Amino acid sequence: MSTSVRRATTLVVVLLALLAVAGPVLLLTRSRQSTAAFGDSETVGANHLGAATIDIEVGERSATLSAPNMAPGDTVVGWLDLHNAGDLALRYSIVTDNDADVLLDQLRWDLWTTPTSCAVAPAIAGRLVEQIRLPAGSRVPLLGSPEVGSDPGDRTLEPGDGERLCIAATLPSDAPNTVQGHSISQRMHVVSEQAPDAAP
Repeated sequence: MSTSVRRATTLVVVLLALLAVAGPVLLLTRSRQSTAAFGDSETVGANHLGAATIDIEVGERSATLSAPNMAPGDTVVGWLDLHNAGDLALRYSIVTDNDADVLLDQLRWDLWTTPTSCAVAPAIAGRLVEQIRLPAGSRVPLLGSPEVGSDPGDRTLEPGDGERLCIAATLPSDAPNTVQGHSISQRMHVVSEQAPDAAP
């Protein structure tokens, strides 16, 4: 299971007004009506502007979910360790690249988060994704949505925060004989963007 990362950055533009400070302007009257203007100005120092970044890091850059000899009723579990190494809150989603295959049509996927081990799945109510089937096609959402903006199922990480995302694939006990000898390579991508609506 390999992951790729899309980084979205937001440029914050600050407009600064540079003010010239003028001193009093005096009009002097002399016999020949000559005039003189007095003034003063100051220069505002250099202004340093910079854009913040979002950066979602994947623990080992890739994770392998391998089960070469699954039998009906088997479940295989893997995980991704995700960390927000940027300056802004971000939200992320998981999308998959799928090939059409009879095995893919049978597999059921579960996702959940945990602070430690993925060995024990929580009750169904605690799962982010519960027994979903992935249709064949390119860039199919598994968790949340890769579209810009907040979508149901998106996960949010504050700067410096991280979480372990557990991913389980199950071959149901009633899988047909037609899946024998089939295999798939399931590619998953972590897609992230700034989350301006996250809690401060």
